Amino acid sequence: MINIFVLEDEILQQSRIETAILKILNEKQIRCRIFDVFGSSTQLLEAIEERGSHQLFFLDIEIKNEEKKRARNC
Repeated sequence: MINIFVLEDEILQQSRIETAILKILNEKQIRCRIFDVFGSSTQLLEAIEERGSHQLFFLDIEIKNEEKKRARNC
């Protein structure tokens, strides 16, 4: 089974994304073990208990009031 995590800080967008994902899961008869929506990256990172290929993440790329981090190539 798949785990699905959503990171979105705006409540209205959270609701829209959650509704769309649940509709697709229902239509395709896909069962997921975990389906959670988070408003901050800290909450999301604390909730992830495992690693692996059966996880799907929907990530907001602009989270208000959180430090922006960039990867640098050396």
